[in-house]
Amino acid sequence: MPARFQLLSLILPALLAATPVASAADTVASQSLGQTPSQALPTLTVQRNQSGGRYVADGVVEAVRQSVISAQTSGRVVERPVEAGASVKRGSLLLRIDDREAAQAESARRAELAAAEAQLANAQSELERTRQLFQKALVGQAALDRAETSQRAALAQVRALSASSEVSTTQRSFTRLLAPYDGLIAAVQVQVGDMAVPGKPLLTVYDPTAMRVIASLPVAQLGQWQREQPLTISLPDNALTLAASAVTVLPVTDPNAQQVQIRLELPVAPAGLLPGMLAKVAFPVGSRPRLLVPASAVVQRGELTAVYVLNRQNGFSLRQIRLAGTDGDHVEVVAGLSDGETIALDPFAAARQRGTP
Repeated sequence: MPARFQLLSLILPALLAATPVASAADTVASQSLGQTPSQALPTLTVQRNQSGGRYVADGVVEAVRQSVISAQTSGRVVERPVEAGASVKRGSLLLRIDDREAAQAESARRAELAAAEAQLANAQSELERTRQLFQKALVGQAALDRAETSQRAALAQVRALSASSEVSTTQRSFTRLLAPYDGLIAAVQVQVGDMAVPGKPLLTVYDPTAMRVIASLPVAQLGQWQREQPLTISLPDNALTLAASAVTVLPVTDPNAQQVQIRLELPVAPAGLLPGMLAKVAFPVGSRPRLLVPASAVVQRGELTAVYVLNRQNGFSLRQIRLAGTDGDHVEVVAGLSDGETIALDPFAAARQRGTP
């Protein structure tokens, strides 16, 4: 065998042994790198479907009677026998403001009134004596006129000081804040030693026996609402379902959200129901085309409500939408999304693989 063939026979096996062979892991990795976001994430192509039956709107519980107690006079708070959550009876003391200045003013007005009443008594006696002398022709008409004028002036002074004394008494009564009705203390905004000024909120009290729900219904749903059917109120925090005893449509429309507020009275306030709790109100509506998407696919970032939509570059773009309400685990989209578009069902995964908008 020639020498060059012997050399090739020695070198060729070594070259073959040094050449790398692609592994199965390398093949899978190359395929993963080639995947597009639409292939890697679960998606949904939305379609507008004819549906109806009910429209579930969000609501909030509020007390029919809730009062913010404010001061009507200035002074330092010297007594506050109640705490937040306490039960109070009508007329019971909630808070007392230092009344020393008001008491002194009331005493001064009473003293002035007493002096004016004494002057009136003296003017009455003087008028009687003058009339007797006038009848005996011992004094003239001018003396009688002066006595009558003095009596009328004294009487007017008594009436003015009497009214002023009543004002002082009323002002002093403002230093004692009393419960307007039986209820619960919802909040306390002042401590003993704080300065109270007119108009400053001091306490909040509400009646727990009378509650209602305020819900917002879109104007577009107002005409579809079948008002002859009863409304169902669900309280998720209490796992309760109630029927509204009375329904009032407030004659005002929110110009921004285009919604109307509906006031629903509760027949009996269940135990544990508190103002501010969330409620769901099911409005019976007629059949109509609706665009529903899963609530889990919607992104809430502050005031932004959006979904991730598949774009032309086969990536996902965040798009703002407007919702009209909920229907079970779905929400109705009224703006920002069209039939046939594809959205990501996992918005967090879509955010990580977000393509070019």
